Amino acid sequence: MRDIAIGFVTGRKSFRNVLKTFACHWRGLIREHPVGIHLIVAYDLEYNHTSVDDYVNLQDEIRDTFRSVSFIGLESVRGMCEDLCGGGALEEREARQLFGRGYAGKRNVVLYEAIRRGMDALLFLDDDEYPLAVTSRDGLAYWCGQDVFREHVKALGTFDVTNGYHCGYVSPIPHMGFADDFTEDDFRVFADAVSNDILNWDGMSAVMRNGGVTYADDGALAEPRVTALERGRTDGLPISGSNLGIGLTDRTRTVPFFNPSGARGEDAFFAAALGDQKVARVPVYTFHDGFMRYSGLLQGNLPLRLGRIEATDPRVVERFYKACLGWIRYKPLLMWLAGRDDFDSRARRVSDELRYLAPRMERRFHLPFGQVAREFSRFSRRVALDEENYEANLAAWEKLMRATVVHGRP
Repeated sequence: MRDIAIGFVTGRKSFRNVLKTFACHWRGLIREHPVGIHLIVAYDLEYNHTSVDDYVNLQDEIRDTFRSVSFIGLESVRGMCEDLCGGGALEEREARQLFGRGYAGKRNVVLYEAIRRGMDALLFLDDDEYPLAVTSRDGLAYWCGQDVFREHVKALGTFDVTNGYHCGYVSPIPHMGFADDFTEDDFRVFADAVSNDILNWDGMSAVMRNGGVTYADDGALAEPRVTALERGRTDGLPISGSNLGIGLTDRTRTVPFFNPSGARGEDAFFAAALGDQKVARVPVYTFHDGFMRYSGLLQGNLPLRLGRIEATDPRVVERFYKACLGWIRYKPLLMWLAGRDDFDSRARRVSDELRYLAPRMERRFHLPFGQVAREFSRFSRRVALDEENYEANLAAWEKLMRATVVHGRP
């Protein structure tokens, strides 16, 4: 592979610190291997009230790491859509569908730009994930650097899609105690109700036991191996939107990201869209700093212990509440795509469980968890429309790939 794109979708100033850490390693890589690394960044100024300068003002040594650098904001996306529609590649509604607001739209912008410019592969990274693995032994944290780029590029010679592992604060599941008015069984039922391809009760309980931390698997680090995965599904986890490699040499084998309007789940629906593509789990971790507490890791400050995420912290509980809303909004469409015949009965069971547990959750966390049940019902009622939009998204992408003129490739 000659040209590899690095893709970021970001709304944080800290993006540049993460990029600097990766770029330090890549400078050595490009001296040793004939590979060109290209940076493509889709930025969101509204997310954290940032400015364009917060992204584009890179130090010269960082910018010089890349053969090319592209920053894509809202005006650039509008111009791209006008060009595509004016040239007959897409209808206006199709362009809005693929490249509209939201995380899926921004990921599709980066993916399309990489394809249009003739990249051989695209590696998505996140602005809150660092190239480190952390394990726990005897109550202490042990750290190991990770060669994220190399592991993906090697595997993308054989596979269409590659996805690495995650450790750290992967999901905002706090450590919590239980009592008679809110038992562990209550929380298990709630976890099963909100679960999807992201998380289930087994995963939640393991995270809670570790104080909200997900540790890397010692075995996976000691004996690294690439694991082929079944179509669009992984070994119990979704294909995540970061630490994600996509082969681009055959653009007809790429699929787009998708969000139901007002929901997330872009990585889950990317996975659902994969058919006969060859997918692999690659043996490389990134550390997810989900609460932005460990930016010192980027400067080599490796703590001996990781802090617990406690349900007594109001900020942690609010983050957990918002995550539950995010999960539940796209759960109906995932359920629908998995099987329509018994969708009504399955949705009714989930709805009943959420309504039953809402008062207990509200007493325990002092937040309006009844809204989780209401959001599930709202998105369940519109699931057929969401499926229609999902299929239209796939059709628009296929149409765009047929019309795309790739630089240097037919």
